[in-house]
Amino acid sequence: MSTNHIIGFSKERNQNVAVKVERLNHTIFLFVDDNLPADKHLWLKRKANVTKHFEESSLSIKNDLTNGNMTLEKTFALDQKEYLAKGGSIPIFVKMLE
Repeated sequence: MSTNHIIGFSKERNQNVAVKVERLNHTIFLFVDDNLPADKHLWLKRKANVTKHFEESSLSIKNDLTNGNMTLEKTFALDQKEYLAKGGSIPIFVKMLE
């Protein structure tokens, strides 16, 4: 599914969406719906930081923290201003074929 499909699908359902695609810490694509708060890009960054750190989805990390009675700050010494364990960020791994 392309980023345009994700945005179109959210608009069909009258939902606001923010989409960011990065490669090697460089933004390749960014869309933030006009109806979202101006600081939404910071949420995207914080969730992406969790995904990069753990190499798992931010939702998976949120669930692990909840189930283990842990926090990013106390358990992993990660600053809440830079990391956010909420759903929405997923890693994509590309395997090169020879």
